Amino acid sequence: MILGTISLQRNCSGSDKLLTSNYLKKMLPLLLDADLAQATNVRLVSLARAFVAGYELVSSVAPAGEFGTEETFRNRIDSLFWALSERYEHELDTAIRSRMVHAMYSLACETVFSADRRKKNCCYRAADTLVRDFMGGIGARPENSLFLQAGICMCAVDLLYPAPVADDEYLLFLKRQMAGWTSVLDADGCWPGVSSEVALERIGVMNRVAWMSPDPGNDAVIRRATGYYRRCVRVPADPLNFDEGYLCTLGRMYEVALQGNALPVDKPAARRIARFMYDYSLTLPVRGDAWYYCTSYVIHYIAESVGARLEAEMERHIA
Repeated sequence: MILGTISLQRNCSGSDKLLTSNYLKKMLPLLLDADLAQATNVRLVSLARAFVAGYELVSSVAPAGEFGTEETFRNRIDSLFWALSERYEHELDTAIRSRMVHAMYSLACETVFSADRRKKNCCYRAADTLVRDFMGGIGARPENSLFLQAGICMCAVDLLYPAPVADDEYLLFLKRQMAGWTSVLDADGCWPGVSSEVALERIGVMNRVAWMSPDPGNDAVIRRATGYYRRCVRVPADPLNFDEGYLCTLGRMYEVALQGNALPVDKPAARRIARFMYDYSLTLPVRGDAWYYCTSYVIHYIAESVGARLEAEMERHIA
């Protein structure tokens, strides 16, 4: 049970002064130094989130060397990508495999101006296998079928991005899945019997498909569902009285809050989630899976905020 929570619609009571560039200067070197060989697969996915956020900052507007060098990030991103690729082959949980493939896509395609063809082909083969096996009924287990379905759909979106043809079999597969989701969405925007984590994953998938294949009807469904889950998913008020199993739901909410497209970007919600994850990380053993998970989102939030501030300062100087 989650106790002592506050709605996403309320203001965060704590000061954000701790969520500054000084945090990045302290934490990025710590994560870049992580032992990939000893890391769990879940931890590798968290590291991918942090590495991509750090690289985007150092390769764009950050002063040279302030948060690390591009070369350091590229080397670690390369090592992390191939670690994920090798681990993927041996991971038995298909839902985790889908997260690993999505992380591989982010490392291969969001960290260089032109994607590394060898890495992208590796991502394609892994994602294609997952989607085809799912379509063929391979690998599904009743206890995680909803998680698996959402994760597989996310991999299908990665395969199709950025511009699928209208009759692509994977786009048609996604539209069938989305039609099924829409058919059971109630008038309030709730999927009865579906966890908030899975619901938010569905919203993320539908929103990405809406960007690639615009459909006003799909946009309306996305907004209705998002409105409901933004109201019912809450940011905990007390990090000392918290069910750790809720972390993934907060992570999915953070991603939806910043996704944009058919949805308005909700930076205040992202800030509140990042702030809670910072506070909660202080209660955790350093370098545990939950600690890496929380830290990766805090790094992402601060890197985006610092990057936006530096870009605005550059534009003012130019003007």
